[in-house]
Amino acid sequence: MKKFIFLSAIIFISCDSIVDKGTKDIIPIDKMELILFDIQIMHSISKSYNSKIEEKDWFGSEYIYKKYGIDSMKLSHSQDYYSKKPDLYLSIHKNILKRMQNSIDSIDKLVKSDKTRLIENKILNKKNKN
Repeated sequence: MKKFIFLSAIIFISCDSIVDKGTKDIIPIDKMELILFDIQIMHSISKSYNSKIEEKDWFGSEYIYKKYGIDSMKLSHSQDYYSKKPDLYLSIHKNILKRMQNSIDSIDKLVKSDKTRLIENKILNKKNKN
C-alpha cells in the first residue's frame, strides 16, 4: 500500500510540473485578446475584398508573428490552452466583440460627420451660386 501511495504521489508531482512548464509558453490573456482582434480584423478585410487583395501584399500570419513577437506554435499552443478554459475563452471573445463594436461606432461617427460636412458644403455652394 505504501508503494502505491508513493507511486501516486510521484505521478501527481510529475504531472503538475508538466502543466507548469506548458503554461510558461502561453500568451498572456490581454496580449491574446489583441492578437485575436487583429486576426479577426484581417479576416474581415480579406472576406470583404474577396481575392482582390492578396494576403502577402498587406497583412498575414507573418505580420501577427512579428508584431507580437510570437510564432505559430506559441499561438496554436495558446489557443489550445484558452479553448480548454471556457470561462477565459469566453471573456476574451466578449472583450473582442466590445472592441469591434467600439470600432464600428467610431467609424459610423466619422462617416456621419463626413456626410454632414458634405451636405453643409452643398448648401453653402447653392447659396453662393444664388
